[in-house]
Amino acid sequence: MSSAFHGIETALRGVLAHQQAISTVAHNVANASTEGYSRQDPVFQATNAFPAPSFAGYPDGGPFGTGVEIGRVRRLHDTWLAGRLRTTESTYQFWEMQRQFTDRIEQIVSQSGGAGLNVLMDRFWNAWQQLTQGENATDTGIRAVIVSEGRNLAAAINSMNHDLAQLSRDARSMLEDAVARVNDLAKGLADLNAQVRVAGGLGGTPNDLFDQRDRLLAELSSLVDIDVYEGQHGSVTVTLGSRQLVEGTFAGALQVAPGTPAVVQWSDGTAASVTQGQVAALLRVENDVIPGQQAQLDALRTALVDSVNSIHSTGFDLDGNSGLPFFQVSGSDKTLSVTPALDDPRRLAASGDGSAGNAEIARAIADIRDTPQLLLGQVSIREHFSAWLSRAGSEAREMQDMSSRTLARRDAIRLEQESVSGVNLDEEAARLVQWQRAYMASARVLTALDEVLAIVIERMGVVGR
Repeated sequence: MSSAFHGIETALRGVLAHQQAISTVAHNVANASTEGYSRQDPVFQATNAFPAPSFAGYPDGGPFGTGVEIGRVRRLHDTWLAGRLRTTESTYQFWEMQRQFTDRIEQIVSQSGGAGLNVLMDRFWNAWQQLTQGENATDTGIRAVIVSEGRNLAAAINSMNHDLAQLSRDARSMLEDAVARVNDLAKGLADLNAQVRVAGGLGGTPNDLFDQRDRLLAELSSLVDIDVYEGQHGSVTVTLGSRQLVEGTFAGALQVAPGTPAVVQWSDGTAASVTQGQVAALLRVENDVIPGQQAQLDALRTALVDSVNSIHSTGFDLDGNSGLPFFQVSGSDKTLSVTPALDDPRRLAASGDGSAGNAEIARAIADIRDTPQLLLGQVSIREHFSAWLSRAGSEAREMQDMSSRTLARRDAIRLEQESVSGVNLDEEAARLVQWQRAYMASARVLTALDEVLAIVIERMGVVGR
């Protein structure tokens, strides 16, 4: 027959199991606001019955239950949802990073906050047109305005050129930072693989390490597109393209090759395949998007300089001297300026025949406004800039649209994952009450058995008194 001590052991197991369950609730509640935390759930299971069966059957009418234990603490996590979220995050960050840069490009091209390039070009052409009216050909005041408007136009083009160059430098700096972060995350994952293997080898379930690992994977997926494979004891293998970025305790390394175009490669010099995430977006921005804008500006600058200079150089100033180039371009950064000699407005070559009252050259330069330019594909400088501005705005809106769509998808998956892994404080409160009552009941059984044993010990030994 079963002894009284059997009941004590059974009740004690109930106390200990529910004490562990209450501790799990406390852990969940404490991490309710922790990003990436997965709710943990204790799995109760009955302990082995006593005694074990034999050929003679169960002695004393057994078997008898021996109580309960926590078999494991389950991590509520959906691996499939986590994979979908990583993929969607990579796509979202690819579009969002491009959106940030195309927004800045649109601001640069439109020169929001100041006079736009179209306005400055109109002022420049209008000043030349004014010189052709009436007796204005010899008016040094109007001539000074032309030089001033030329400088304003050159300054605006230089500002756009500088801003685009700075944007390119920003993209390169962000690319290098992102690649460095990829390497840090790869090392962190390799270290976690080692810790998870040790814990798994000891029979444990390192749920908090799994959460930490998934947070690193989530951040890594925002930078590059990865595939994740879980191996023995919970360690993961992470691949980028066809190569392994993380395997066991090994972590690969990426680098940005010097020079242009920008190339992300492995430490052995092999080009890395990156198609999504911030790194892919920054590569496209630096190699395609910004150079495309710079090419548009270069074409506009060249068409402006060539068309104005080719006409102005054939004219004559107020003193009958041959005309000089109106604009000049200097330095590796292609700085545009008005020829310094034109600080003297008399040197402006507005005359076509050398007479002071002639404004033939001024009229020809004013007509450049609407003249098709071979360099610009037989459209005028005005039309070229308007089309460029329209394309910049259209691309910015496209990036905004793609970013918004993928953000909505990502947030929907995130909500779905939260419904599986998130901590619901109301549910935790209900479970706490349930397990607290079970704990108290097991403790009450212990008290009752203690009273029974007290009677046995204190009173049954008085036979014969």
